Amino acid sequence: MKRFLKLMYAPCIYLRMLAATLAFSIISLVQTSSITISLYYGIICLLLMQAGYLGGVLFMIWREPRSIDQNADAPTAL
Repeated sequence: MKRFLKLMYAPCIYLRMLAATLAFSIISLVQTSSITISLYYGIICLLLMQAGYLGGVLFMIWREPRSIDQNADAPTAL
């Protein structure tokens, strides 16, 4: 779970999303030879990645109470 938290760190994830969208847009531009279609594909790619990021954040929020409950049940060493 800690690796997932590191991957979901806000500035890094946005840079990764932009890099992936740029690569996707360039590939679609080469394939279709149309700037407007590659722009549409890039926007759709960004929207889908944002939806995935929102899903990941909601997943972390959903998992939070369980991890707090498990840590509360564990004995603490002094």
